[in-house]
Amino acid sequence: MCKRQCRSIIIMEKQLHYRYSKITLDEFALLEETCDAKASINFNNEIQFNFDTKSGVVQCVDTLTAKQNEKKLFKISVSAYFQIKPEDVTSLKTGNKYTIPIGILIQFASLNYGTLRGVLFSKLQDTMFNFIVVPPLYMQQIIKEPFVVEEK
Repeated sequence: MCKRQCRSIIIMEKQLHYRYSKITLDEFALLEETCDAKASINFNNEIQFNFDTKSGVVQCVDTLTAKQNEKKLFKISVSAYFQIKPEDVTSLKTGNKYTIPIGILIQFASLNYGTLRGVLFSKLQDTMFNFIVVPPLYMQQIIKEPFVVEEK
């Protein structure tokens, strides 16, 4: 499955091979026409993972909402799909459960967040919001547990 260029990450003495299989812009909405360039903007970021046990694809959904004075300015949601090499998917399975380690979740979330920031920059470029720079996030401070999925 991982015939095109694969990347790998070593987690707990195991190597896990993966590649991007798809990136989608799931949602983008400008919810206000103006904002105060001098006032602070608050960002809320949500990260969600899904895993298709049949295909070995991990989906990372990153949704970012910007608010100023309780008004939502914009919302964006980007999904990145990562194909894990079939042999490596097998190594994630114990009984009827698959455990995606924290390290790979951090890697996937970091890659997707960078993608989201780039897409957002492009979308805001010709708007009055073009001065907004979304700050970096350190996913290791956010993701604290592995992602466990039961086989159906």
